[in-house]
Amino acid sequence: MSKSTSSRWRAGCYGATLLIIAGLTVATAGAADAGNALLQCLLPGLVLATLAVQGLLVYRPLLRGDPVAAPAAAVDALTKIPNQQGFLDQFEIEASRVRRYRRSLSVMMIEVDHLERVVEGHGRIGADQMLRGIARLLRTSLRPTDVVGRVSDVSFGVLLPETDLTGAGLLAERMRRQIAELEIVVHERPIKVTASIGVMQLPANDTRVEPALAMLDRLTLEAKRRGRNRIVTGTVVDA
Repeated sequence: MSKSTSSRWRAGCYGATLLIIAGLTVATAGAADAGNALLQCLLPGLVLATLAVQGLLVYRPLLRGDPVAAPAAAVDALTKIPNQQGFLDQFEIEASRVRRYRRSLSVMMIEVDHLERVVEGHGRIGADQMLRGIARLLRTSLRPTDVVGRVSDVSFGVLLPETDLTGAGLLAERMRRQIAELEIVVHERPIKVTASIGVMQLPANDTRVEPALAMLDRLTLEAKRRGRNRIVTGTVVDA
């Protein structure tokens, strides 16, 4: 649905709701003044109709499978994707689904290599442009059900529901390659970076978020230790 169509749909729903509420007011007054039994019988139906319209307005995106916008406080101002808190909130939700339904969930931590060198050579503007470019690349390359967030100044987290470690590793390798091929031009000067990526599958018997994040940090650190611009996968979450 286009933005204009969606706006018209919402306006129509609000208008319908107002008409129903107005009808309720008139009906209530009429019932009180005249003791009209028919109107009194219709009141519960009108109330239910009002609630149905309002509920459809709120939950229609979920029924359609449309993405629901994150609260402004949970969005990173620079990249317009979930910030650390927004990402952690989604992580908790996905972890609870693993506990409840025993479904697969893999997680990636993507750390930009030597971003400080971009700042030194191209200024903060160049670094910001690169971070925006990586965020845009991740958003457009992932599935609608995947979640990407900026979890630190130089790192992005990715949640991959219904994905095992093998599938996540293949995706991480594709992300690593695409980031290395990404070129951002600032003031007619090209900027290129690489990324070190840690990948793990959340165990069904231990879905705690904090230990998983610690494991991802260790995996990413190991990728950097091995020379950067590479991925390292793991399966164990330490206590």
